[in-house]
Amino acid sequence: MSPKGLVVRRPNAGHLVAPLLDRAGLDDLYDIRLLLEPAAAERAARHATAAELTGMRRRSNG
Repeated sequence: MSPKGLVVRRPNAGHLVAPLLDRAGLDDLYDIRLLLEPAAAERAARHATAAELTGMRRRSNG
């Protein structure tokens, strides 16, 4: 797994799971989510059945 970058070897500490995202990468991920998720939710709502919409309303109102 080391050659694929999934684990890193630390001297005198053994092998550890490699971090997948640094702070900048995590910030970028959330920026992308903020752009995509509202559009995805709108699309899902447009294609939802009446029963699914009722369930969504029930869950969103507490």
